[in-house]
Amino acid sequence: MLTYYIPYTISLFDGKTLPYKDIFSFRNILYNFFQQENAVLSYNIKTGDTPASLSYFLYGSEKYEWLIYCLNNIVNPYYDWPLSENDFYDMIEEKYLNKQDLFLKLDTIQDNFVKGEIVTNGNATAEIYEWDRNLAKLTIKNVQRKFNSLDTITSNSASATISRIVRTEDSLHHFQTESGVYLDPYLGYLQAYISGIDSTYVITNKQFEESVNNGKRKIYILKPEFVKDAEIFLVNNISKIASFDVESLIE
Repeated sequence: MLTYYIPYTISLFDGKTLPYKDIFSFRNILYNFFQQENAVLSYNIKTGDTPASLSYFLYGSEKYEWLIYCLNNIVNPYYDWPLSENDFYDMIEEKYLNKQDLFLKLDTIQDNFVKGEIVTNGNATAEIYEWDRNLAKLTIKNVQRKFNSLDTITSNSASATISRIVRTEDSLHHFQTESGVYLDPYLGYLQAYISGIDSTYVITNKQFEESVNNGKRKIYILKPEFVKDAEIFLVNNISKIASFDVESLIE
C-alpha cells in the first residue's frame, strides 16, 4: 500500500522555509487571491500522478507540492488523494474483508443491536461490527459457523429474523437515481431489496467507495507562470498566519 508524507517545512525562494503546519491557515487567502487573478485551473488527476510528480510536471520541481496541498486543502495525501487501482482494492479488502451484512425483516426487529456484542442463531456466532437501523442492516465479523436466511438471531440487546445475507463489499450503501439523487429507503426500495425482489437504484459499498475515490480526481492547480508570485505573496502576507513565528523565516 502506498504511503505519502507531508514535509515538516516548505522551501521558498532565497533559501527561506515555512513550517508546513501553518500553510493550511493560509489556504483561503492564497486561493482567493489567485482566483481573482484568474491564475487557478482545474485538473483531473491521472493514474500514476502523485503530488510530487505533478509538481515536477507542472513546475519543474517537486518542492512545489506544498502548493498543490494548499490549494486543495490536502491534509493527508493518502486519504485526500485518489488511490491507485491496486491501493483501492487493498483498501476495499482491508475495510470489508471477512464481514457479512444481515438484512433483517423490518417487522421482526426488537430493540437495537449494539456494536461489540455477540449475536447468535443458536448455532453460529459472530461479533456485531455495526448496526444501521435505517437500513435494517447488521454488519458482523468473526463469524463462526453459518447464518441463514429466516434464522432468528439474538444478542444481549436485541433480536430479529434474517431476510437476506450479503457480502459487505457488495452490500447496500444507499439508494440513488442515475442522476445522483438519494432516495428514501422507506419508499418501498428497502423492502424490495431486503426481500430480494428488486435491486433497482442500489449503490453498493464498493460503488460508493469508487465514487468517493473518483471524486478526489478533480483538483485545483496554479498556472506555472504564477508560482513565483505565490511564494512572494506567501511571504508578504505571512503575518496573517496566527501561529507563524516570523523570526523563523529570517536566516
